[in-house]
Amino acid sequence: MVELQLKKQDVMKLLKGVEDETVDLIVLDPYYNDWDKMLKRGILEECFRCLKSSGNLLCFTQQPFDYELRKTGEKNFRREIIWNYAKRPKWVSKNLPLVYHHKILWFVKSKKEHYFDCRSGMDYSEKTQFGNKGYMVFEGYKEKLSTYSKHPEGVWLPDVLTFDKPHKTTYQGQKPQELMEVLLKCFSPEEGVVIDPFIGYGTTFYAAQNSSRKILGGDINDCHFKEMLSKAKVYND
Repeated sequence: MVELQLKKQDVMKLLKGVEDETVDLIVLDPYYNDWDKMLKRGILEECFRCLKSSGNLLCFTQQPFDYELRKTGEKNFRREIIWNYAKRPKWVSKNLPLVYHHKILWFVKSKKEHYFDCRSGMDYSEKTQFGNKGYMVFEGYKEKLSTYSKHPEGVWLPDVLTFDKPHKTTYQGQKPQELMEVLLKCFSPEEGVVIDPFIGYGTTFYAAQNSSRKILGGDINDCHFKEMLSKAKVYND
């Protein structure tokens, strides 16, 4: 597989063209109300066929569309991650609470040997206190804690990620590139192979370029595809 590749193909056709157990990370971000249709087409099974034994699958979703996805992939389910924009509701309804967050369901090929880097690459908060943390005391036991200092690879990955509101010229459905760079760092090794069959305007593509990952992207939307081709020099088949 070439390092940077883009194909105008349906998700299932793209995945079926990938060899067994050759991929480190697959990112799925279809229209959320298409999840039931995708599951009936066998998308999870096809993804797990492509993944290495240490591979990860990250599925962007939203309630109530996450229910069938979680149930279908239950045996491979590992954790749920939440991401949102600061002070920006995603969706408003007179009949339901304001929606401020999106979900990412994390599935693994193997719960025993999947890849995971706990360091996110994100910087520490300005409120983080460094230095001597004192003592740990528990039922008469007392132990001096180690000095707390910045780790060169950033903070531990949290299960809730918040990002600043994007620039108003950013495409409405576009994910923050910082989010994708964090996910690629934590769920795939350097020089690893990443697939995003719903690459849209290319956030995962550009994150892969910045993170030294090989990327295969796909989309059937003409607008998205032409936008990608105009901005990146890629191999197109």
